[in-house]
Amino acid sequence: MAYNTNTERLLNAIKTNTANITIDASGITVDNTSLIAAIDAQDADITNTATNTGDTNTSVQALRGDNTSTGKNTFYEIVAAVESIQTTTETLQDIINAVNGQDADLSTTADNSNTSLGKNGFSFHTASSGTVSDKAAVQFVTETTVAGITGNNITGTIAGTFPAGTIIYGDITSVAMTAGETGSFILYNDSL
Repeated sequence: MAYNTNTERLLNAIKTNTANITIDASGITVDNTSLIAAIDAQDADITNTATNTGDTNTSVQALRGDNTSTGKNTFYEIVAAVESIQTTTETLQDIINAVNGQDADLSTTADNSNTSLGKNGFSFHTASSGTVSDKAAVQFVTETTVAGITGNNITGTIAGTFPAGTIIYGDITSVAMTAGETGSFILYNDSL
C-alpha cells in the first residue's frame, strides 16, 4: 500500500509538536444547570408516561370487559357476541347440512318403503332349495328355518329359524331353506 508522503509528513509533524502538551484543568468551571433541568424534565416525562400507561391499562381492561364498574357493552363483549354469532351460524350450517342429508335419506327410505310394500313386485316361495335374483327384502309368512341368506354387501351368511312376519332388507341374491323343513316367504323385487 502506497502512502501519500505529504500526508505522512504532516501527521509526523503533528505528533512531534503535540507530544509534550500538558493541560491544566484547575481553572475550568462546569455549569451543569441545563443538564439538571433536562434530567428533571425527563423525570417528569417518565412520571407522565407511567400515568399514561396506567390510564391505557384501565382503558384496555374496560374494553376487554374486565372493568365491572361500567354498565355499557364493552368492545370485548361485542367481540365475544360476534364470536358467539359465528359459532351459532356454523352450528346452523351443520344442521342445514344434516337436514339436506336426511332429505336424501328420506328419499331413499321412501324408495325402500315402496320396495318393501311390494310396489316393484314380489314372488311367493315354499320349501325351495334356493332363489337367486335381485331382491330387496325377504318376509317370512310362516315360521321358517333357513339354511342361509346371502347377498351383495351382506357379511357372512344369515341362517336360523325366523318367526312369521320377520323382514330382512338387503341386496339379497339367495335364500336357501333347510331340506325337509316347511315354511314360506315372500321375496320383494328390487326393481320392476
